[in-house]
Amino acid sequence: AQVQATPHSAETRCLLAWIQGMTGEVAEGVRQAEIVVAEQPNDANAHLVLGAALAQQQRVAEAATHARRALELEPGGVFNYQQLAWLLARQGQDEEAIRVARDGLGLLPFSSELRFTLGSALVSRGETEEGIAQLQLASALQDNWAEPHVLLGTTLAKQGRLDEAANHLQEALRLQPRNPGIQCQLAIVLGAQHQMAEAIAHYTEALRLEPDLAEALNNLA
Repeated sequence: AQVQATPHSAETRCLLAWIQGMTGEVAEGVRQAEIVVAEQPNDANAHLVLGAALAQQQRVAEAATHARRALELEPGGVFNYQQLAWLLARQGQDEEAIRVARDGLGLLPFSSELRFTLGSALVSRGETEEGIAQLQLASALQDNWAEPHVLLGTTLAKQGRLDEAANHLQEALRLQPRNPGIQCQLAIVLGAQHQMAEAIAHYTEALRLEPDLAEALNNLA
């Protein structure tokens, strides 16, 4: 269907689309951003906002197309690098995600989001030590963010570095105490350390938060 314009400025529509995406009105946010892109196809911010809204709808490939266009139109925009690198990593395009993240870090070396995306893509490619180093930087740059600690915990656990893994997962749990996935990941590490009572307590809490959590059910069986 053809997108119909109504009398609002592009800037206003982009702001409205962003707010709608943040408040759960994602479909309307997509519609507003599509109007701006149709009217002003060279508006980098419109492509950025549309990409973010599409990503919320799990339309990741389409979102990446708009993020890439935003970066082409505004190569100095750090958030354009952040969004494109993240979307590429979500699609498993790790090599390009690494390249985009490194380019973005050339502009803003203290971006925790770019460090995290770079680290996760490196880990995915098997470049584990550098990936761990980047994830540690991400967690240091934004110390109230659980996700780097979670990935550090699971990555270190796979390397047999169980004490370090447990420390990161405990920090992640401190930041997100009601996250059943983190409860379960910590339980797995504690079980590998033969701390069975503590592991069972975390599995039990994970199931209290999410009764159908398969990993916890299987490990407690």
